[in-house]
Amino acid sequence: MFYSLRKFGRFIKRLWRWVPLLWKQEDWDYDYLYEIMRIKMEELLKCLKEDNIHVGADRRARQLSICLEYFKRMRTPEDYIDIPSEDVSFKDTPDGFVEMKTTPYFKRQCKKCREFEKFNYDMFWKRFVQWHTEWWV
Repeated sequence: MFYSLRKFGRFIKRLWRWVPLLWKQEDWDYDYLYEIMRIKMEELLKCLKEDNIHVGADRRARQLSICLEYFKRMRTPEDYIDIPSEDVSFKDTPDGFVEMKTTPYFKRQCKKCREFEKFNYDMFWKRFVQWHTEWWV
């Protein structure tokens, strides 16, 4: 009986975490899949740090932290690489389209940003595939 009440309490706490994501999600957008993965990994990391009675919990928490850092960098490369917005200008063309003008520096920074995102994407999946089966034991 007590376990059922405790489990129901945990369910209600988790529900508040998931409702906003479920409310916004769309079937055609993979971004919500990434958001679900982030939430699950953060909750697991929190659990491993609080309940470290399992053998190897510190190692698993460290692995999970590394994956979460790659994940964060993969999702927000613009937080790590400066892309100057003043190096972009837009001009209306006579045929009704908008023409975008950029500087060579802006193009280099965009390329750096894409390479940074790709590197972190590759590293996240490499480490996730390597380690994830140990986390949910």
